[in-house]
Amino acid sequence: MEHIVTKVEKQELEIHYIKKTLDELVEQNKIQNEQLSKISDSISKQEVILEKVSNLDDKYTEAIKRVHYRIDEQLRLCEERIADNKTKIEKILNQKNAVCPKHDVLEKDIEILRKQQEKHAKIFWWVSTAIIGLVITAVVNSVLK
Repeated sequence: MEHIVTKVEKQELEIHYIKKTLDELVEQNKIQNEQLSKISDSISKQEVILEKVSNLDDKYTEAIKRVHYRIDEQLRLCEERIADNKTKIEKILNQKNAVCPKHDVLEKDIEILRKQQEKHAKIFWWVSTAIIGLVITAVVNSVLK
């Protein structure tokens, strides 16, 4: 019987050791579950952060496209303005070199006025010569009388 008692005591010790080991495993399992829960929370936070970064990247890409579009549009407008200004300058230079119809009319009017002035100058000269001649003739007649 002693043998049975020793066996029972030995088994009791082993059961106690198994119980202690199981309690330790349960405690470690709880700790691991808490750590896994923390890791899961961390992963979900990282997913949110990654989603925000992805959204920021998309928004940044769209913003850059809009900026480039605006820059290209402004460049196109500037090039159109430069081309318009070049054509306007060419027109002005061509008009400067070409005879303007109004300018031609003015030149003709000026020429006509010069001719009339020359005629009037001749008439004035002849009238003034005639008056001076009459005055001299009157003075000479009065002196001779």
